[in-house]
Parts: sequence; C-alpha cells; structure tokens
Amino acid sequence: MTNPSFEKFKEEMAAIGRAESVLLDVPRPLIFSMISTVQLASRHPAALSSSTVQEAVELARQWQQLIFDADRFPVAAQLLEMGWNQEYDC
Repeated sequence: MTNPSFEKFKEEMAAIGRAESVLLDVPRPLIFSMISTVQLASRHPAALSSSTVQEAVELARQWQQLIFDADRFPVAAQLLEMGWNQEYDC
C-alpha cells in the first residue's frame, strides 16, 4: 500500500468539508474528558502548531457551550471554564 499524495489528501479533506454534518451519540463523560484533554494539550504549545491548538480550543469551547449548558449543568460548566484559566493551575 502506498502513501497517498498530499494533493489527494487536500482534495479529500475539501470533499469532507462539503459533506453533510454528522450526528454523534457520545456520552457526556467522554466529551468532558475530551475537552479536558484538549485543555491540557493547549498548555503545551510546543507539542502542536499554534493553529492546530487554536482550532482544537475553539472546537472544545463550542462543545463545552453546546453540551454542558451552564443552566442545566452548572458544576460541569464551571469546572470546564476553570480549565481554560491558568490561575486555577496547581
């Protein structure tokens, strides 16, 4: 099996971008864990490019706001929000 070319990869990613949205059935604890992981990774910018980190942070924040609504899940919303602030680091 050969590695696909970068051009083919870009074409496929463009096609994926035009595809319909996907609905996922993801348990809230897993999403909480995913957001927390992104928060941790964003604290180590040398590990990822700054644009990759920013995209991940934006996505995680969207998930956080959509899935952990502060009115419905105030503690989870607060904990996740604290995770974005360095003042809460140990």
